[in-house]
Amino acid sequence: MRFRFIAPVAVVLALVVSSFALAAKQATSVTAPIKITVTLSDYAFKFSRASVPVGSTVVFTLKNAGTVQHNIDFVGTGKRSALIAAGGKSTLKVTFKKKGSIQVVCDVPRHIQLGMVSSFKVK
Repeated sequence: MRFRFIAPVAVVLALVVSSFALAAKQATSVTAPIKITVTLSDYAFKFSRASVPVGSTVVFTLKNAGTVQHNIDFVGTGKRSALIAAGGKSTLKVTFKKKGSIQVVCDVPRHIQLGMVSSFKVK
């Protein structure tokens, strides 16, 4: 009689412990942000990496190598940097939730017309 009670309890206990272990493993496997450097010049963008997987969080390090102020705007995402002075640096953190090609512009007046337009891919 004692075995009939202990065996099912042991199975249930083993299942509970393994569920907690799996949940703990999933909670600690948070992916670190991808780091990408973007060099802004007069009038172009240069990305150290041209694409990322969907769901990625990216920390962009923005370096203005130009002679005038620039910024970066990921059109349609609501993510854009503040203006960066010539020779200045900034960072921008973006999580990409949808696949596709995102237009990237410098929205300082006339910079788009001067060619400061690019794209960034989310696969």
